Amino acid sequence: MRSIAMSSGEIELEHLYATAPIGLCLLDPDLRFVRINERLAEINGMPVASHIGRTVEEIVPDLASQVREVRAHFQHGGGHISKLFSGTTPAQPSVLRHWIEHWTPIRTARGELTGLSVAVEEVTERIRQEEKNQLLLKELQHRLQNNLAVVGAIARATLSRVDGAAPLLVDFQSRINALAAAHRLLQSSDWERSDVSELVEATTATAGRARFDVEGPSVHLTSDETMALVMVLHELATNAAKYGSLSKHGGKVEISWKARDDALHLSWRERGGPPVVPPMKRGFGSKLIEDLVGASGVCDLHFLPEGVHCVLRLDLDKQALPGRRAS
Repeated sequence: MRSIAMSSGEIELEHLYATAPIGLCLLDPDLRFVRINERLAEINGMPVASHIGRTVEEIVPDLASQVREVRAHFQHGGGHISKLFSGTTPAQPSVLRHWIEHWTPIRTARGELTGLSVAVEEVTERIRQEEKNQLLLKELQHRLQNNLAVVGAIARATLSRVDGAAPLLVDFQSRINALAAAHRLLQSSDWERSDVSELVEATTATAGRARFDVEGPSVHLTSDETMALVMVLHELATNAAKYGSLSKHGGKVEISWKARDDALHLSWRERGGPPVVPPMKRGFGSKLIEDLVGASGVCDLHFLPEGVHCVLRLDLDKQALPGRRAS
């Protein structure tokens, strides 16, 4: 029989297939290997020739259940799928490894499945590093919570010797607790983001949710924005509980917010509390709020007779979380 010579382009494609740095293979509808490149054979730990005619489950038994899920997907007419596989192979029988596998069905014009093309990228080291980073992050977060507790203990030991410092110690400890709560909230999202509604919910839960009228859309915040807003809300809630609407039965607070022009606009308005008398000078809480907002926004406090009204504008990081704006 006369052999059919390949063109230079076909030879080049064959070379690329054979030497590709990722695993490649072609399977028949029963998931038997029709062809496979050297990289995938190396991943599996068996020669190329040993794969041909055998199923994926026969070559890599540890992946049997995962492969069956993929096969069911294609049997039900599914299209291309990318999936993380984890298991062991004959190459390293005792080592858990990870791959991102891209499965593409090959079908006739009538939709009949005739084969599957698979590309396999090993990501074992990447997964291990991510797991290591997660452990380190959790350890750092644990140490941070411990350090905040130590700061509180030092403050108690120091101020307990000062006459009349008990109220100051209560305020200081409450601010430390608010800071710790913000850290825990960010920890739950791996320090990636939080939502304004979550921060408001945490603030209102302390005084009783029924005493707040809350309205606003989902707006995502970075960690720095979260810390600033948590502390501002804490100062406002503390002041309201001591002197404002939350210090009197029936008093309420209206909290509303929206995102506009790359900034968070939040309103805190107290109703039904004791008559408000504007302070002769700024208190520590007001100064702290201004410092927290800093150059990233503006916080205006209005001491109206019917209750304190705080209008906050906090500039949002446009690059940190695309598509996070709400209006």
